[in-house]
Amino acid sequence: MGCGIAQTRSKKLSRFSKRSTELSLCPEIFFSVESTRTFKEYVTLKTLGAGAFSEVMLAIHLPTQQRRALKIIKKLHLNTQQLSKDYKVTEMEILRKMDHPNIIKAFEVFEDADSFFLPLEYAEGGNLIKKLGTNQKMDENTLAQIMYQLLSGVAYCHSKNIIHRDLKPDNIVLESESNWNIKIADFGNACIQDPVHGTSGIFGTAYYLAPEVLLGAYNEKVDIWSCGIILYVLLMLRPPYSGKNAKEIKGQVLSKPFKPTKNNMPGCSPLLLDFANNLLEIDSKERISAKDALKHPWILLHNSRSIAEPLPNSINANPKSKLVQGVLMYIITCLVKSCSKSSLAENFRSIDKNGNGIIEKDELTIELLKDHTSEESKKLCLKIFQEFDYKKADSISYTEFLMAFSNLKILLTKELIGGAFEKFDKKKCGKITRENIEAIIGTLGDNTLEDKRIKDALDGNKYINKQEFITLIESMIQ
Repeated sequence: MGCGIAQTRSKKLSRFSKRSTELSLCPEIFFSVESTRTFKEYVTLKTLGAGAFSEVMLAIHLPTQQRRALKIIKKLHLNTQQLSKDYKVTEMEILRKMDHPNIIKAFEVFEDADSFFLPLEYAEGGNLIKKLGTNQKMDENTLAQIMYQLLSGVAYCHSKNIIHRDLKPDNIVLESESNWNIKIADFGNACIQDPVHGTSGIFGTAYYLAPEVLLGAYNEKVDIWSCGIILYVLLMLRPPYSGKNAKEIKGQVLSKPFKPTKNNMPGCSPLLLDFANNLLEIDSKERISAKDALKHPWILLHNSRSIAEPLPNSINANPKSKLVQGVLMYIITCLVKSCSKSSLAENFRSIDKNGNGIIEKDELTIELLKDHTSEESKKLCLKIFQEFDYKKADSISYTEFLMAFSNLKILLTKELIGGAFEKFDKKKCGKITRENIEAIIGTLGDNTLEDKRIKDALDGNKYINKQEFITLIESMIQ
């Protein structure tokens, strides 16, 4: 569904130009955009899922031996809203800027004459539809845990003016089979909304469409309606409409939009029913926002029963070398499984009281007051912002938060440092130069002893192999 089919002609994706010397470290810099690529770095294992215009394969990324979900998107069927102005796929443009514990991670994009290839984080637990197929009716505690994470990710998207437009249980994946930690996936129908004229186009699955989608212009509140229908499906294990096909369902969405009641949601607590009605308010102007939904009494009641573990007693010393900072960020962003970050992810969501996907000074200070005096909290908060706010945005992103509080002994191992080397070794020749490094993370510093070691190792057209790279990084973190 959409607003017209794009022409089959596709301009080649251009490589990132040479990095700015003032480049700030952020996960986006590690996202590769390639004009042409073969499958020599990937071995496909099996099909995870398929749709009309794309399929997802489980693949091994050979340089890192990491399992990834390789999404293959057919160019022929993409419409104009799914392509950016320079004919890059919009899903890539959106995902490369995402940095949130409940949004799937994308690593790179490449293409051939017929398709775009988008390697994504592999969620081992499958999607919610698969999980629901093996479970009985969901209790309110589990439901609240899922909705809290879902709305946290949605609030983050909306803070960036991004509308997902295809939220449904099929597009919500679980990082592991052993827990309910979720990731929002499949941004193939997502867009950056027009705040003046509104957004248009019919995207998504009929059951989850907000009424206004079928009437013309709409805004980000269509995602909230979808969240409300997801809530119903997770709780009742059935769709809210009886139509036999998409046309009939859309007719019901328009003529009689779903309205939660005691009769069609039997057994629900009054708070849950009120929450559902806030999400499924027919008038989009009156419909609750994702940020406000996170503060609803039903969410607060059930989240108070599963409080995040305390933060570590101390923060990490920020590496003085930009190279080590870049290596650590790449490891956290691209090499470490989400399940190993689950506890800190819950900390991050808990501290982010306003649900905008970043941590501000007052939010962090309040959290630190749980284990420190007022004066200690202010000093520690200031130290964290001085050392880990790499973008100088007066806020701490999810990745920056992980860099401050993760266990470095687990992250900076020989194996993971070697994985970072593979990222810099673009030509896969087993050696890298200073130019290779600076092409990704920007100009290295020259003011510290660590910087001098790097210059001694790499200046004058020198190069180092993987073992020398590992030794160099280890020498700067001891």
